[in-house]
Amino acid sequence: MQKENIYLVWNILIIFSLLETLKADAKCELNINDCNYKLTLLPSNNCWNSTVVRSRPKRSEENGQEISDIADKLETLQSEFSKMQHKLVKEMNHLSKRVLRGARRVELLAEDAMPKGQGKKKSKCPQGFESFDDWNDCYLFSTFNTTWYDARDYCQAMDSDLVGLQTRKEQFLVAFKILNHPEYRDAKSWWTSGTYVPSIKKWMWMNTINMLPFDYTKWAVNEPNDHLNKNLQCVMMYKLDDLLWHDQICTDKYNFICEKPAT
Repeated sequence: MQKENIYLVWNILIIFSLLETLKADAKCELNINDCNYKLTLLPSNNCWNSTVVRSRPKRSEENGQEISDIADKLETLQSEFSKMQHKLVKEMNHLSKRVLRGARRVELLAEDAMPKGQGKKKSKCPQGFESFDDWNDCYLFSTFNTTWYDARDYCQAMDSDLVGLQTRKEQFLVAFKILNHPEYRDAKSWWTSGTYVPSIKKWMWMNTINMLPFDYTKWAVNEPNDHLNKNLQCVMMYKLDDLLWHDQICTDKYNFICEKPAT
């Protein structure tokens, strides 16, 4: 009897050992004392639920993180595209204005090349602009001051640009107008389109389709002195120095002069 019990216990231990290696829903048959026993291994509800509870949140967290990463990348791309689109529109507007001004200048040069009395018309300036006798450009003198950048935006909004003093005659005419006009002569300084371009290390006029270097200059003594301060990159006519040219910080605020071809 004792031997049979020991034998039964031994068989039970073997059964549990085998069951440990079987997967869920596995089956086996066992013969004990000429009796066949069929055993089936099934997980309990608690075991099954715990597996589901552990696995689903993990997959959910991974999917959520992937969606979040994709959304962040999409938002970044949309932001970059919007910036590029805005910059392109602005550049196209500026280019269009410059092309129109350049075309008008070509027309004026062609008219000047004609014999007197053939095709040349009397210059006309739009409202707010003024010109000089036998002169092909119109000028708008501001009655307020602002930065060089805002002054240029203002002029471009008026279908013009900051003045470029490219000849001795133009410097004289503009300076004479300022000094002899009651509304203009009290202004401290006047912005021009002149600016320093670090990439080519030259002072350039910005009021043409293509930037033009300074062929004529009217710098004051010891000017420009941008070698002492790299922020001095915009050209102004300084009232206290007979309207000679000074380089100045572009964010300072002064009056300004817009220029456009006459029609």
